[in-house]
Amino acid sequence: MARAATVDGLLNDMAKIPDRLETALSRLDDMLAARDQRTHQILSFHAAIEQQMDVELEALLPNGSQLRTRLGFSQKIDVLLSATDNPFMPDLGLALIAFNNLRNCVAHGEPSRVVDGHLERFRLELARTYLDFNDPEPPTLHEAAAMLVGALASLSDVEVMITLLGWE
Repeated sequence: MARAATVDGLLNDMAKIPDRLETALSRLDDMLAARDQRTHQILSFHAAIEQQMDVELEALLPNGSQLRTRLGFSQKIDVLLSATDNPFMPDLGLALIAFNNLRNCVAHGEPSRVVDGHLERFRLELARTYLDFNDPEPPTLHEAAAMLVGALASLSDVEVMITLLGWE
């Protein structure tokens, strides 16, 4: 008798699955609809910037390729700061941190007004890194990501970085 009751209870629970599944899928759709429209672009650029950080770590450190699988974005910034004596790295590090904060903001579904605040903070840090950044129009996300990747790619060549950042 107890076994029959257990089976009946299980069948009853299984009958509720379609409703629970529909509710879960509806919640997923609502969450996707509520995401900031820039989320995909920011996450994609974050991945590209992190990939460039990996390239630079591998080039700067004797065994840099060993770091790839274990370090997060913030830790990679810390290692880059300690691995180079490039005088521009501290400002670049602040811009990278601001971009990482922007990425975290969209990844966790913050509302657009919060994303806007993080984007503005990132642009201010980026402007501090690029002294010739006098354009009245803020850079697009693509331009900003390209600026970070370019600065990272020239870490080992201070002369190129001086030209790139407009510090000459």
